[in-house]
Amino acid sequence: MKASAHRQVTDKGLARAKHLRQTMSEEEVMLWSRLREFRRNGWAFRRQAQMGRYTSDFLCRKAMLVIEVDGSQHDLPDQINHDSKRDTWMASEGYQVLRFSTGEVRTRMDWVLDTIEGTLRAAS
Repeated sequence: MKASAHRQVTDKGLARAKHLRQTMSEEEVMLWSRLREFRRNGWAFRRQAQMGRYTSDFLCRKAMLVIEVDGSQHDLPDQINHDSKRDTWMASEGYQVLRFSTGEVRTRMDWVLDTIEGTLRAAS
């Protein structure tokens, strides 16, 4: 992560990330249990990782990859705008963002994992 992003990490943000780790959605837990399988290939993920003023659901620093699991609230206009600004900031820091809906995680896990794996391979 760029030094500029690191300097923006705050105690409040770290406390929020800790709270989010403790209250992960069912779909986030499902994906987290599968993301850990990528470790055997050298791809370590962190969950609810603080990135500047934002918190990513899952982060692989080595691949510069952020994975988001979006519930229905992400379909609301204000949230769409917020997510767009957030994704733009993350891209400016060199990160690629993959977004999956909770429904995709729940019903299309193999496709989600294949998409992530393809992105990881492209990053190496």
